[in-house]
Amino acid sequence: MNETTSERRPRRAAGPGPESDERYERYERYEPSIGEAADGSDAAPIDRVRPLGIHRQLSELRLTVLSVVLFVASVGAAAVALSAAFDVELYAVTADPGAVADRPFAVGFVSQLGLMLWAGTAAVAMVGAAILYAIDPWSERGRMLFVAGVLSALLAADDAFMLHEDVLPTYLFVPELTLYVVYGVLALVFLHTGRRLLRGTEYVLLVAAGAAMFISVAMDQLLPFDGRLTFIEDLAKFGGVVLWFTYIFRTTRLLATRTVNERLVQLRRR
Repeated sequence: MNETTSERRPRRAAGPGPESDERYERYERYEPSIGEAADGSDAAPIDRVRPLGIHRQLSELRLTVLSVVLFVASVGAAAVALSAAFDVELYAVTADPGAVADRPFAVGFVSQLGLMLWAGTAAVAMVGAAILYAIDPWSERGRMLFVAGVLSALLAADDAFMLHEDVLPTYLFVPELTLYVVYGVLALVFLHTGRRLLRGTEYVLLVAAGAAMFISVAMDQLLPFDGRLTFIEDLAKFGGVVLWFTYIFRTTRLLATRTVNERLVQLRRR
């Protein structure tokens, strides 16, 4: 006999308090639209899953839409302020740098690819952390991915806006070394948070990424400027970014798969 939908849903958490009730109600609210057909039968094909109504979407997304509007408005206000502060045309703050400078697309080619990979790494890690948080809040796996996402997002912002090269020392009067210290602290937090998990991942990729980034930073700090040396430095950095992205992508998939499988085993035993 097939289990009913109510039997497949998880029981309320054992501990008393609003947290366990809230987690259960959140699951109750979304689970039927994911795994139950419109007629109540089990295991419906994806194209026959009960549709999410417009009214329910609007109700659920009120805060999300408001957050998006506020974020876009804040970015617009910041663009206007930067345009006035640096006495540049407003379009120069919003348009592509290559178009503003009237330079060919090849300018900054490798740097732009690296920026995409930093942002992609941050997105993968954050989505993985969010999924793991929904299954097992504040687990080591989720916290490790969250720290990786924060580190990657900060590195992406640094590459995009030249934080350690220009913004911090020139406009905020903060030494360039400060940001490197922040990176080091976040890297240590990442290693400490995942200390019991890293051996079960493909850590060779992580070590290789760290080595490539170390070579790039050492060349940047110790060697004088030279076009060919800068090319090697940037290529080492790009290799480190690619390796870091590869490691986080594969590790996120591994940890998410393990967590989901463990959760399925728990549900089958109930």
